[in-house]
Amino acid sequence: VRVKKALHEREKGFDHDEARTILAATLQPSSDKTSVEMAAARRWVPWLCAYTGARVNEFTCLSGCDIVERNGIAMIRVKAETNKTRKWRNVPLHPHIIEQGFLVYARSRGLRPLFYEPARSRGGKEGNPHFKKVGERLAEWVRSLNIDSRVAPNHGWRHRFASVARFVGMPEDIRNVLQGHADAKVADRYGDTWPEVAYREIKKIPAYQVGGRA
Repeated sequence: VRVKKALHEREKGFDHDEARTILAATLQPSSDKTSVEMAAARRWVPWLCAYTGARVNEFTCLSGCDIVERNGIAMIRVKAETNKTRKWRNVPLHPHIIEQGFLVYARSRGLRPLFYEPARSRGGKEGNPHFKKVGERLAEWVRSLNIDSRVAPNHGWRHRFASVARFVGMPEDIRNVLQGHADAKVADRYGDTWPEVAYREIKKIPAYQVGGRA
């Protein structure tokens, strides 16, 4: 049975205006009905995705102990069990995220999850842990901002990061490491991407200008 391919009528990633709309919304006060953890997820996860191209659920599961320092560089340790390649990786934090105070928030959580409170979990379907629910709620929130429905509300950052990385001349193998893609070539399986190399490339991503903030 032959099935026609789905039509693609626009880019898969957020465009400039959509990215700014979402990031500007992260700076707005949350409702009193929103938990501290969910408010933090709205505040920080879009920025983390914008500057790393990682999967949303690789961040919604983070705890304070997953923010590490290597050779003087602040990094996020992405767990092997939260990504498709089943490999851990360290992703440097963009200077702009640090300037906004993300490390201060991360330290305030100690060893607790950054974006949900396990004690308030109501259970749920098997295979849908709390951190995945946070990702789903983030997607709903992005949709409420009138973002084009043809763009995946969470995955749109992943596509946009790849586009920006190409624009700034980031080497493909480094981009794949940062985003957690499988090795494209056998040669990519040799050697390690040192923190200094990954940080050098992350810093190439221009800081987003949102709401008067650089």
